[in-house]
Amino acid sequence: MPRRIVTDIVIPAKHGRACLVKKGQILRIHLVEGQQVGDCAFFNADDPREQFHVGQSWAYAVMLGTGTARAFTHFYSQPPRENVMLTVVEDTVKRHFGNCAGR
Repeated sequence: MPRRIVTDIVIPAKHGRACLVKKGQILRIHLVEGQQVGDCAFFNADDPREQFHVGQSWAYAVMLGTGTARAFTHFYSQPPRENVMLTVVEDTVKRHFGNCAGR
């Protein structure tokens, strides 16, 4: 089945945007210009108390062997639910999460 674009949104630097992604739809995050950093938050539309948890996703990626500490294929919600919220179908960057230096 061919894919079609449902919504195309450009978010300017220093701005934010919310959108609904339904089960089975694909969300593509694409760098448009310059050196940018995108921060994302994902929530369950039916229960906003359930949200993406980077630590849980990192732990499962390493523990289950489905990714690495820098890139993983499943985004999990926070405990106690720990549900898969998103699945990565393509990652052209393959390295995420910069190092933090203590200064």
